Amino acid sequence: MASRRIVVAALLLALSGAGDAVAQDRELAALEAEAREQFLDGLYGAADESIRIAIAEANPEDFNRLILFQGLVASRLAADGENAADGRAIIGMAVEHSRDGSWPRPVIDYLLGAKGLQNVANAIRISGVSNAAKEQRLCELSFYAGAFAVNDGEQAFAARLLDKALATCPAGHPLRPLAESERGRLE
Repeated sequence: MASRRIVVAALLLALSGAGDAVAQDRELAALEAEAREQFLDGLYGAADESIRIAIAEANPEDFNRLILFQGLVASRLAADGENAADGRAIIGMAVEHSRDGSWPRPVIDYLLGAKGLQNVANAIRISGVSNAAKEQRLCELSFYAGAFAVNDGEQAFAARLLDKALATCPAGHPLRPLAESERGRLE
């Protein structure tokens, strides 16, 4: 009898469209995870392709997060940072017409030169989000600022930022292995 209820519930969920949204979220998460793994393996072209597919399928609230990662991938594709501005150009073009200022837009604004790093960090600290969310945002800010600093050849600055990312990104956070990898590039 219980299995019959499960089948009926699954059918109702699928008919309501909620099942499609859950499946889409899982597919997006899988594509994003695949892109991170490819990036870690140095397969920047494959990571770029995976993240582009994820962006095409993403909900608007996921756009800024995904385009931020695509910018990092693109900067790596540009001959290991010789043309790191290319990654920033992609981010800039992608968000040019976006009025969405939600997180991680302040990180994007920093990378594009519209905001200072300390201003973004201070805004995180005084924001009304939970302490756990503040730590996660500091993790993301530190990682992306550090990774782009690696590309820009700013080794000492990158090291400080990536150390901060490692201090604030908890075990299991998707950016932690990327921060470890980027930090390793500096040694």
